[in-house]
Amino acid sequence: MVWILIAVVIGVELILRYFGFCNSPLYFNNEWSGYSLVPNQNCFKLRHRYITNDYGMRSEPLKDGEERILLVGDSVLNGGVRVDHNALASTMLEEAFSPVRVLNISAPGWGVNNGAGVIKHFGDFEAKAMVIVLNSHDAVGHIPDYPIAGHHRTFPVKQYPLA
Repeated sequence: MVWILIAVVIGVELILRYFGFCNSPLYFNNEWSGYSLVPNQNCFKLRHRYITNDYGMRSEPLKDGEERILLVGDSVLNGGVRVDHNALASTMLEEAFSPVRVLNISAPGWGVNNGAGVIKHFGDFEAKAMVIVLNSHDAVGHIPDYPIAGHHRTFPVKQYPLA
């Protein structure tokens, strides 16, 4: 009976790992936006690809000499783990506007101040245009004065050892 229970637990763990339940996008707390995605991630969660570049954007790495449009927003723009990288609005716009890059600076729950904090910290990435995409709930949000990452289950700072 014990061996059956061990086999079931191992089987469930393997199935959950297949769906990426041990491969969540990670966050960190900071002074400029409150919290951001950890840079240079390549995760597969719920069988969706979730990448971030050197700046924690949900975009491919930047290259010199590109023309850029900057999208700044909340969970609507970010998509979360349920939206594959290729299905993001920014990725689809980038394909449509090629060779112009469409950069995605976003995180769930961000408001105008969070995105503005990133731009103040890193600059405007030499973008030719900027579009802010927020839902009505996050439009009036503010940078939290308490840590979010690591204190809320949807903003992990490390991977869990078991799925």
